[in-house]
Amino acid sequence: MTDIAERPELHGGIPRTKEPEPVLGNRPITGERYSSREFAALEWEKVWTKVWQIAGRADQLAGAGDYLTVQIGSESILIAKGDDQRIRAFYNVCQHRGNRLVLAERGSLANGQFQCAYHGWRFASDGELKWVYCEEDFPQG
Repeated sequence: MTDIAERPELHGGIPRTKEPEPVLGNRPITGERYSSREFAALEWEKVWTKVWQIAGRADQLAGAGDYLTVQIGSESILIAKGDDQRIRAFYNVCQHRGNRLVLAERGSLANGQFQCAYHGWRFASDGELKWVYCEEDFPQG
């Protein structure tokens, strides 16, 4: 291992030299990037699925059962505060048929569970499946 004293370009482990400037090119930015489906799909894949997204503030979920939804690209995300006071995020869809669980932007669970309007599957605020109609029809779980 090299001692820092033997590397004059480092000071306290911090590089003192500047990284080379990236080659950005000199082509004009066209309006297509603001209207092209192809560009939007590429941007979604290369940028927005790789960075943190702000969905809301913790104070918007004051009590257990409080929830909010946010649209990020084509995905609807459900953020809920559980009985254990932990905040969790889920895709806002029923695991059975992909039906949207919550249509409102914000709210609080009246019965402590999210219920799918299609077949009535119920989920706790921590994401656990709590009830399935005709459970014996789903031996795989």
